[in-house]
Amino acid sequence: ELKYLLYTVKIVCMTGKIIVETSEYPGKGEVLVYVATDKDLKKSECFQELDTQTGKKLSSKLALHDFKGKEGQIVTLELNDFYKYIVIIGAGSQKEFTIIKWRNALANAFKTIQSMKCIQVTIDYYEGLGTEYFEIGKHLAVSFYLANYFFDVFKSEDERKKSSRLEHLRFLVREGQKMDRKKLEEGMVLAIEPILNQKGPNN
Repeated sequence: ELKYLLYTVKIVCMTGKIIVETSEYPGKGEVLVYVATDKDLKKSECFQELDTQTGKKLSSKLALHDFKGKEGQIVTLELNDFYKYIVIIGAGSQKEFTIIKWRNALANAFKTIQSMKCIQVTIDYYEGLGTEYFEIGKHLAVSFYLANYFFDVFKSEDERKKSSRLEHLRFLVREGQKMDRKKLEEGMVLAIEPILNQKGPNN
């Protein structure tokens, strides 16, 4: 049984504040996002545990859609169990994996999640990201905020209320793995500030 620290990032408050809770893998919530390269589904202990938790429904759904972890591939499993949905998104070749590809994969996943009318998402930390938590925080915040951007200046108040926006972001990190919370927060704040200072149409 895998143990994780559940890092709850209160991005809705736009402060980058991180609250640490303990959770058994894979936790519970609305949506779980799992970013996978072409090698991860066969080798990842986390994926195997996740698949077991779903009663092998996840691997069956991926096989049905011939999911190979290619860049841009995305498969959604409607579970209505410990998570309502599990979203698996491809990031391409493991050898060519970069934090930019991770950010882009997350942005695509966030857009998909918005169409489900969900407000809370949990991200399974990808070990290939390494430990540059300042950079991870920057790209995490950018993907989240850009996915949440709407051009609604000409919409009525009722139409704006119907718009679905992500509000809560959680980060699953393996227990015992050192995460520099301060660096993660600093990276998020650096990315958030220019967005908050922008006088865009939906500010």
